Amino acid sequence: MQNPWRKVFLKEELASTTTTTTTTSQWDSALVKLVPSAKFEAACREALSAVHLAVLETFGSEAQLLVFGSLLQGAHLEGSDLDLCVSVPVPSQGVEAGADNSWQVASLKRLLSRLVTPGGPFQSIESRFWKTIKVPIIIVGCRTSSGEDVEADISVGFECDGLRKDVTDRLVRGVLARHPRVLQAVRAVKLWAKCEGVNKAYDGFPSSLVWTLLVLYFFIERGEVASLSPISKDPFDLEEVSEDGSSLPPALHSSHLEGDLPPEQQLPSADLADFFLWVVATASSWPRDTESAIGSWGLSLVDGALIPVPEPSKKYADQCTFFVEDPGARVAKGLSENVARSLKAPSWANVLLKCRGAAAALGSEAQAAAWLGRLTRKAAWMKAKPKLGQPPQPVGPPPKRAWPGSGRAEAPSQQAKRPRTGEVCRWFLKGQCWSGNSCKMSHAQYV
Repeated sequence: MQNPWRKVFLKEELASTTTTTTTTSQWDSALVKLVPSAKFEAACREALSAVHLAVLETFGSEAQLLVFGSLLQGAHLEGSDLDLCVSVPVPSQGVEAGADNSWQVASLKRLLSRLVTPGGPFQSIESRFWKTIKVPIIIVGCRTSSGEDVEADISVGFECDGLRKDVTDRLVRGVLARHPRVLQAVRAVKLWAKCEGVNKAYDGFPSSLVWTLLVLYFFIERGEVASLSPISKDPFDLEEVSEDGSSLPPALHSSHLEGDLPPEQQLPSADLADFFLWVVATASSWPRDTESAIGSWGLSLVDGALIPVPEPSKKYADQCTFFVEDPGARVAKGLSENVARSLKAPSWANVLLKCRGAAAALGSEAQAAAWLGRLTRKAAWMKAKPKLGQPPQPVGPPPKRAWPGSGRAEAPSQQAKRPRTGEVCRWFLKGQCWSGNSCKMSHAQYV
C-alpha cells in the first residue's frame, strides 16, 4: 500500500524529474528550500516578544528570558520549536527552592495561566510536571498575526547541572557562522532525522543536538573545520548575539536564499552521502570497553579527536556506549559529559540501517535532489495538522445498524473513531499503542 503523502506529491515529483534544469541547480534549489522563510522568522520573533511580556507581567521586572537551542545556533528548520528558559526570583517562603522540582513547576503554572487566556494567541499543548523529571517544561503554541503557528518549549532556570543552557549553542553558532557548507549539511541531516523519526532522545535515538555535533565532528575530522578550542575561550564573544540572550539573532548566511554563495561554499551531495557512511563506519569501529585498557572513549569537538572519557553510569540494560562530548560542558566546567547518554542499542542499530539507506539514495546529484525534495514535502505533510486555537470536533455516540430482517439494532463491535491529528503516534510505530481507533494521533506508516 502506498504512503498517503507519496500519493499527494507523486505528480509533483514526476514533473520535477522531467525539467530541463541541470542536476546541480536542482540540488542547490533543494538546499535553498531548507532555509526557514522570512515569515516564519518574523513569527518566531513575535512569539518571543509575547512570551517575554508575559514573563515580566507574571514575575516582575527582575525576571529574565533566555533563548537557546537551534534558533540560537542558526541551524533551525521551518517549524522548529522555540526553546526558552526563564530566570525568576527565588521565593523567600512557601515552596522550598532547590529541594525538588516543585518550585519550577509552581513557576511554570503561574506563567501558563498568564499565557493561555480566552481569546489569546497561546494554547497549551503539553505540560511535563512529573516529580522525577529534572527540567519541567511547558509546551505552548502561539498563533501569530501572520497566521503562522510557533511552538515554544519553556523551562525555568538559566542553568542545568551547573552549565548555562546556551553555551553549547553559542559554540555551534560560531562554527556555522564561518562555514556555510556545514550549516547546509546540518539542516539536511536534521530534516532527514525528523522525517525518519530518529531525532527524539526519549525514544532512545540521537537528539537534534547530537546530530548537529556529529556533522560538526565529521567536518573537523576531514580537516575542513578547525576544532572548537580556538573559539572556546569566550563562547559569548558573538557580535550578532545579545549578551543577555533575550532576543533572536539574525539568520546565518542569508545570501544563500538568493543563490549568491560561491561554489566552494556550497555543499555537494557526495559530502552528505559520505557523512552517513562515516556514521556507520564510526559506530562499527567503536572501541569496546572490554577491548580497551583505558576504558570508555568519546568524540570530542574541542580536541577534534577520539579521547578517553570517564566511565558513564549505566542506567538502562540496553544503553549504548556511543559517547559524544558536550563541548559546552568541556569549555565551561572542564568535564566530559555525554549528550548521547539516552541512546539505546536497538534504536542505534535502527539508525545505522537508515544511514545506509540514505547514503544509497544520494548516489548522484539528480537522485540527491529528488531525495531531499521528498523529505521536504514529507516534512510539510507532517506539519499539516489542526491549527492552533481550533477546538476538536465533538464526537457523538457510535451509530447503530440493524440486522437484516430483524427489528433490533446492533452497536458496532469496534470503538468509534476520533478525529486524528497529523502527527504520527510513536507508540503505534513501535506496535505498542493500545488505544486503537480511539487514539488521537495518526496510525500511518512510512517506509
